[in-house]
Amino acid sequence: MTSDHWIKWLPEKGAIDSSYGRLIVYAEGFVRGFVDELIKSGGPGLTQKFLRDMCASVDIDIPNQGEFHWDDFESILDKNIGPFEKVDNVPNELKKWDGSSRRMMFQNNIPIKLWPVLMVKALMDSAEESLSERGARSIIGHASWRAGRQFGEVLGGVWGWDTREKIFNTIGEIMTPWFRNMGWGLLKIKVDEANDLIAFIFKHAYEAEARGKDSQMTIARNQIEGVGDYLASLEKLTSKSKEYALGDAGDTRVIMVKLHKLGDDVDMDTEPWKKLVGV
Repeated sequence: MTSDHWIKWLPEKGAIDSSYGRLIVYAEGFVRGFVDELIKSGGPGLTQKFLRDMCASVDIDIPNQGEFHWDDFESILDKNIGPFEKVDNVPNELKKWDGSSRRMMFQNNIPIKLWPVLMVKALMDSAEESLSERGARSIIGHASWRAGRQFGEVLGGVWGWDTREKIFNTIGEIMTPWFRNMGWGLLKIKVDEANDLIAFIFKHAYEAEARGKDSQMTIARNQIEGVGDYLASLEKLTSKSKEYALGDAGDTRVIMVKLHKLGDDVDMDTEPWKKLVGV
């Protein structure tokens, strides 16, 4: 490509490549929600550390004088990421996007933004360094879970999910293209109706690429668990999830969700998830 600023969707990888490196799409306010939750737990003194670390990851220089706030960071990102002079393979759900900025609308009604994967890695690394690995995962996980729950509610309303049967019959058709188009990776969903199990099988997951093959998919797992909680609640059930790394050449990750009655003792490792996934 000869353009200085370009972006290209790679459907075969479920990724978004660009002149800024790999990008992903989050709903409006999603990343800001992480930062707000982290600052509540660690105090306002962490704000500048998070901003410095994220700015460094995407080559943004913070002024030496004066205060530098989140809105300043976003404003610089808005100027740096876009406009794109060359745009390829834009998904149908984003066809009205003209490439002029990192802000767009999904299916004309959901505001979303492009973010560099490097910045997400910097945010999570910085949070773990400041708050401990366990503390950072707890806070980021809770914010992700809440976003997943809201996502499930939106999908449920649009697709008329009101029974497990409807969910099991359509969830793969609905969520697979969403993950691919948002650049989160390739997703395949398998369902075991008899055991109320749903397998979310990932390849090229952006969290695994950003933080290494041994990292946990904190954001994706908790988003999916939030969706699972919404699905379970439709029939007055609850849900439990667990992530597994298959260790194959494709770095496959599996997030298993089990719908079950409140109070049931569920051991995910003994559930027939391997048979469902095919390992």
